[in-house]
Amino acid sequence: PLYWISFYAISLVIQMKGGRTFWRFNAVIAIITLLLIVMYCLASLPNVNFAKFAISDSDHEPGTRHLGRMFEEIFHFFPLVSWFYVGVESMTLSCDDIPQANRRVPWMMVCSMLTLLVTSTSIVLTSCSQAPGTTMLPFADLPLSPGYAHAFNYASPRFLAILAMPGTFSTSFGFMFAYGRQLKAMARSGLLPGYLGQAWGAEGVPLTALLTGSIIGCSVLLFLWLLVPKAIDRLFGLCMLSSCTVYVAIFASFIIAR
Repeated sequence: PLYWISFYAISLVIQMKGGRTFWRFNAVIAIITLLLIVMYCLASLPNVNFAKFAISDSDHEPGTRHLGRMFEEIFHFFPLVSWFYVGVESMTLSCDDIPQANRRVPWMMVCSMLTLLVTSTSIVLTSCSQAPGTTMLPFADLPLSPGYAHAFNYASPRFLAILAMPGTFSTSFGFMFAYGRQLKAMARSGLLPGYLGQAWGAEGVPLTALLTGSIIGCSVLLFLWLLVPKAIDRLFGLCMLSSCTVYVAIFASFIIAR
């Protein structure tokens, strides 16, 4: 809970600043995250052995994997794989801050998707092609930790967790931006109470929406941690299910709008 509250406090301060402070912070943390991914992939190359680690014994034996079993595996790992791309759609919520958004935002979306495709493919191939392999990797607390441990020849859990922090923080930070703008837009459309649509300061920061969304999010986490601790383990899957539901709704609304 202390980590959660600290994250909300730090992120809210930066979000409330808005403007150049917000976007510069975004740029810095994005660069750090990308550099860590590049470093991970390059440093892991000497340890990569696709035939040894990425292919299980059952893959070599024809007829051992039924179609139903394959679909079961796909849906079992689908939430973790989707994590590579979740949140990219929130870029459209930045249109209020960007001149000529109708021209620039689509190109930003294409560039972001290309970046995600390259980095996600590189991470999957690299992490699956070194110890502990595809059999044990899904059970690792931090999927990139084995690769970082090999790359640095240093397996301190605290050090490996620190390397995972920029990516984790930037993802959650991006979601905060998204729910602030989303609540503001819905309030201005009359779908939510009007006070959530208020903009503050010269930068038009949706302060009320940010505070309301943060209070709800932090309250849910604290409620589950105190009263339903087992639900914390399923929270990731629930979040991904919610995100995919949003994607279906966005796709449907796009067709209706066209």
